[in-house]
Amino acid sequence: MDYRGHLVLLPAPDYPATAPLFWYTALVGRGQGWSVVTCEDGAADPAGALRRIVDRLAGRVVVVTKSGSSRAAGVAAERSLPGVWFTPLLSDPEVADPLRRLDAPSLVVGSPSDPDWRVEVAASMRRAEVLQLTDADPNLEVPDDPARTVELLGRVLGRVADLLRRVR
Repeated sequence: MDYRGHLVLLPAPDYPATAPLFWYTALVGRGQGWSVVTCEDGAADPAGALRRIVDRLAGRVVVVTKSGSSRAAGVAAERSLPGVWFTPLLSDPEVADPLRRLDAPSLVVGSPSDPDWRVEVAASMRRAEVLQLTDADPNLEVPDDPARTVELLGRVLGRVADLLRRVR
């Protein structure tokens, strides 16, 4: 398998790299030839952490964030980094504005049940593909319905796989 580049996982304080969205995104990426780099110390300053990691990596980089780590959006926009943005803080202009400006292939996934999700902001994304899961909670799970949760996870991962195939 050909080497594709690096998936940089930026876990959130309340959503570690071993949680389902990161774990399975990494599995999908490895299956397509991406190396996986996890930033365990970026919770306080996700933008600075992403900057430090990207500066030392050679090759393509795809950033993967969840909730609070989406505060790295400004770095992704300024460096034209493709990304997967799980439940980004669309209520925060410091996240929403850079996500609107992204010119690299990106996937934004969220749910209206998330207090930081903004339907109108998601709809205004210029280049990002948006997947809104109306029956999911802020962790993109369906409480008390594990079968539906797994179904949604499969749908999300299918879109992640498509995005990673498109990144050149």
